[in-house]
Amino acid sequence: TSWPTENNVTENQILSIYPNPVHKTNDTYILYALGTNYSKINLELINIRGQIVKTILLQSDQQGWHRVSIEEVLSSNPAAGIYFIRLQPEKKSGKTAKITILN
Repeated sequence: TSWPTENNVTENQILSIYPNPVHKTNDTYILYALGTNYSKINLELINIRGQIVKTILLQSDQQGWHRVSIEEVLSSNPAAGIYFIRLQPEKKSGKTAKITILN
């Protein structure tokens, strides 16, 4: 599919995290969609116990598709294992995707 116009995006979702599994030495990206404009969106790295390991504030807050590097989320140097990435717009329920981090 081609990159949709803002008007064609109607819901918040994580479209893809790539590459997955994540190697700490590679660039890693998240492709996500926002169904409306927001003033604050957090991206959280959560371990298998449900603890938030790292939170960053995303700069893209306009309706539409966005692609950003998640290297800042991985900068906390998490141990190898299974984690979750949560896209958390202000005052809305978050969208979550599973990632595997390898050394």
